[in-house]
Amino acid sequence: AVFQPVCHIIRYALDIEHTRDGNPIASNSTYGDIAQTWCNMVSNAGYRVGIYSYYYFFQNYLTDSRFSNSGWYKWMADYRSGVSHDGSSCNMWQYSNKLA
Repeated sequence: AVFQPVCHIIRYALDIEHTRDGNPIASNSTYGDIAQTWCNMVSNAGYRVGIYSYYYFFQNYLTDSRFSNSGWYKWMADYRSGVSHDGSSCNMWQYSNKLA
């Protein structure tokens, strides 16, 4: 397989993964509002946009329908062993926090 640096695919990704004491700091719709505002601003400037988070956060907190936008590149970190992603849940799977 040929791998490209992420910056050739997507230049700007919004990192949404923050919690306070294990609880999300916003509602699902507020996360959608934030993502839509940011993604519109960046894409209107002529760049591809994306959302970065980890598997559990995507599955439980980034569930607003706007996160299904095919124009938003989905970059998901999931370090669990024995897991693979077929591309239906994300465009790019980050399987390790270690450099290759």
